[in-house]
Amino acid sequence: MYPTAEWFLMDGFQAVCSNRHGGYKTTHQFRHFAGFRSVEEFAALVNVARDHHLPVYILGKGSNTYFASRTVHTAVLKNELPETIEVVDENDHVITVDISSSTSIMKVLRFCENNGLDSFYFLASVPGNVGGSLAMNAGGPEGTETIFDFLDQVTVCDSRTVRQIPKSEIPIGHRHTPFTGQHEKLIVSARFTFRRTCLTESPVRKRIDWYKTHQDTSGPSLGSVFKDGNGYVFGALKRLNFGMLGSHWSSKYGNWIVCKRGSLLGIRLCIFAARFLHVAIGRRIELEVIKVK
Repeated sequence: MYPTAEWFLMDGFQAVCSNRHGGYKTTHQFRHFAGFRSVEEFAALVNVARDHHLPVYILGKGSNTYFASRTVHTAVLKNELPETIEVVDENDHVITVDISSSTSIMKVLRFCENNGLDSFYFLASVPGNVGGSLAMNAGGPEGTETIFDFLDQVTVCDSRTVRQIPKSEIPIGHRHTPFTGQHEKLIVSARFTFRRTCLTESPVRKRIDWYKTHQDTSGPSLGSVFKDGNGYVFGALKRLNFGMLGSHWSSKYGNWIVCKRGSLLGIRLCIFAARFLHVAIGRRIELEVIKVK
């Protein structure tokens, strides 16, 4: 189903109303939406959006996105690069591979598990792709492993040039990199080195079992809502199962908003409640979900 014809469309974009984009299930209307299958297509679409003074958002496979209105005016670019894993070097101890940014995390982990490799198995419960996980330095709590522990270099396109950046030149922080929120720059691919190891059980299955026990799968969600916050506040919201208008804090995992009926106002109120409580007790809080208008 397509929206009415009076909607303004840019060259290369379409207005769509769909229940599926990337790994998302949504009924939002996207006024400027396009997929790209090459670096050249990405650069052309970014330039068109720039000419029309529109912000750009690269849509991958993850769930940490908050579309703040039913009609999305941002130029949404869906990453449709081919999913590829290419072995470039290997020996008795390690395997080095080039992986496209569109490749799902699970596909990478299945490759590593099948080849007896150590990897970022702690991301097996994340419905994301390589590019998005690198952009946010995905991993566990601060001080634990992240996807960057396995990285050698990334290939990046900024709509004008394509260049390779070694890991040593990329400053990273807790769930943050220079690519976080920079949607006019595309991580095209990444090179990783994985150590050979002896796997006595499936690390993918082990992580998925952990996810089912500790995180909330009861309905659509925003994923982890905040990257930084107070555990007591989140715990209180969890115990209260606080929410309204079809959205509520998970009763299973404190930093998680479940939105079964997809109420945008309900999501905003849940986020506001957490922020208000943090201000009231003088504690720091920082949003992790990406807000797109």
